[in-house]
Amino acid sequence: MTEETLTILIIDDNEEDVLIFRRYLTYATILGRTVRLVRAATGAEGMDLHDEHNPDCTFLDYRLPDMTGEELLKILMQRKKHNACFVMLTSSGNESVAASVMKHGALDYLNKAWISEEQLIKTVESALQRYQLQQELERQRNRLQKSNKKLRQQQKEMERLLTLLEQDNLRKTQELQAARQLQLSMLPQQSPRLDFLDIAMHMNTCDEVGGDYYDFKIDADGQLYLAVGDATGHGFRAGVVVATVKSYFHSLAGRIPSVELMKAISQGIKNLQTRGMYMGLRLVQIGPTRFVSTASGMPPLLYYQAAAQRVHIIEQRGLFLGSGLSHDIPSQRFSWEKGDVLLALTDGMIELFNADREQLSLERIIERFQQSVHHSAAQIIEHIVALGRSWSQGLPNEDDITLVVVRSA
Repeated sequence: MTEETLTILIIDDNEEDVLIFRRYLTYATILGRTVRLVRAATGAEGMDLHDEHNPDCTFLDYRLPDMTGEELLKILMQRKKHNACFVMLTSSGNESVAASVMKHGALDYLNKAWISEEQLIKTVESALQRYQLQQELERQRNRLQKSNKKLRQQQKEMERLLTLLEQDNLRKTQELQAARQLQLSMLPQQSPRLDFLDIAMHMNTCDEVGGDYYDFKIDADGQLYLAVGDATGHGFRAGVVVATVKSYFHSLAGRIPSVELMKAISQGIKNLQTRGMYMGLRLVQIGPTRFVSTASGMPPLLYYQAAAQRVHIIEQRGLFLGSGLSHDIPSQRFSWEKGDVLLALTDGMIELFNADREQLSLERIIERFQQSVHHSAAQIIEHIVALGRSWSQGLPNEDDITLVVVRSA
């Protein structure tokens, strides 16, 4: 690999897809460099070629013969001596997969059903530029640690604490415990009281400082604004994201449309300029006769309609906030009546494992939700938590679990 050559590794067993890459990239010039393509058909072969060529950018197909692209991504991300510029290739309808792999280190994703030459080249350029920026930030952080210089005075307090924690491994446990208290202090301890609503919530974090977030705000018209979010990763970085989102939520909810609020939050997270900070977020504006759901990067909202005696699955797909990528943020308005129930949740309960490494799944949660909708909000929470406890059989949850139930009283 020379400075003038850009090496791109494609790990994909589909010959037609590989042919498209060769047609678009073989004679391309990207960031002033000619392209050299290397291809692997399996995950094992991809690992060998990644070690051999140390490619500038690697495309991974999610479905490989010997492993998933997500499993391969986790392995390659652990090899710190090699470049870690990865783009996931997904099939149509795999937006949830794309969101998951971005949590594990992928810089971007492409839907193979809609690849064009212009889009492919722009994706490579964007991933390389983002990776170079991350590397520069990492080098700056290492220089600060080695030289033990005075921390930047202009950093926000959360960023200052983050740097101190990374420098001081001996005090890491004690300071993370303090950070946990800080994060928990940012979460409402009681649900708001409104005559037309019955509200209950539950959170179970998986480690000292989790990435889940929920919040409430009542506007001047007496409407409830509910926020439920999931920051990437865990630890103090997630706490920084939660603090940022909470600040925007309480400052702007009810003052600007929810879609614009989501965009402002996304830019605020991006402005942190720290690798791997993203959040999936759902905002629900709730009044006596209607609610509006706005979301990006979150599991579906479950809506039980008493008149129809059925659970509606409100899917609003989108990217994690803070990615910097341009995308639409879905927002939908619904009417609702007395006896209707909403369940907002993060993916921790859906992906809860049992002893056989089987996930609980959204379908089982919907079934238990429908069985318990005639109870109070707190009792509905208890029924769903009991389902998770029975499923996991005492195993610790590997991700945060957050549930919020709102019932029209």
